Amino acid sequence: MKGPGFQNHDLSIFKNWQIGTAEDRKLQFRVSFYNILNHPLPFFSGQETRLNFTDGVMTEETIEQDNVGRTALKRGRRIMQFAVKYMF
Repeated sequence: MKGPGFQNHDLSIFKNWQIGTAEDRKLQFRVSFYNILNHPLPFFSGQETRLNFTDGVMTEETIEQDNVGRTALKRGRRIMQFAVKYMF
């Protein structure tokens, strides 16, 4: 089964600052971007399969809609994360 292509690009940047004269004490500022280019990811929709259990017997019901086999919907979002870390 072949589906649509997938692209997801992540990027993290951080900077350390030394605090005081001790080399082991540092303050770190970190910025992370997930899906930075914000490429929408197409996914299949239009066919829904339901499994029903009746008296211990499993039955399968397929409900078809108009856009079967087409990637009409898109998912994906850009996430940014900021963090400050104190190392001692």
